Amino acid sequence: MPLCPCSPPNPVSEYGRSKLQGEEAVLRQSDEIPVTIIRPPAVYGPRDKDFYMLFKMVKSGYLPFWGTSFYSFIYVEDLARGIVNSVKTENTIGKTYYLTDTETYSNEFLADIIATELNCKYIKLRIPQGAIPFIAKIIQKLTKSSIINPDKMAELKHTHWTCNCKDAVNDFSFKPEITLREGIKWTANWYKIHKWL
Repeated sequence: MPLCPCSPPNPVSEYGRSKLQGEEAVLRQSDEIPVTIIRPPAVYGPRDKDFYMLFKMVKSGYLPFWGTSFYSFIYVEDLARGIVNSVKTENTIGKTYYLTDTETYSNEFLADIIATELNCKYIKLRIPQGAIPFIAKIIQKLTKSSIINPDKMAELKHTHWTCNCKDAVNDFSFKPEITLREGIKWTANWYKIHKWL
């Protein structure tokens, strides 16, 4: 079931817990300043390094895979537009919103779209879930990557990362404009142009 602002927060990583603590700190000041909290799902677009790792893996022809998972996404421009629009009305003061492109996608569907844009094929390297933290530690040491780490793997082990933006639609007419296919195409082109891929 996609999360909505009324869903009890249950972060599964240190990163998520720090975000929740940040929200709580901001809300403690809500008597003095107007506060609106925005919770984006996975954000992607040009310059993004998290998605870049996924693009690189797909292009290499090998994709680590530990089962089907489902996600909500938002293109960075839609997120920026949504944040700006959320502060243009008093309807949002004191409230929390998720912003998403309104669809739910599987990790396999995402990888297939990326492969199409990169004009390549890939095979799934099946990894047991129990081995994920161990593999993450090895990759982190070998690559010196701050993106692939045990804390991030704790998030990736969960099968549903989906959210609902109906409250944003109702309160400030949030309307995403970029489809996943369009956003992935533009992101892939940026990576190519800037020789990241």
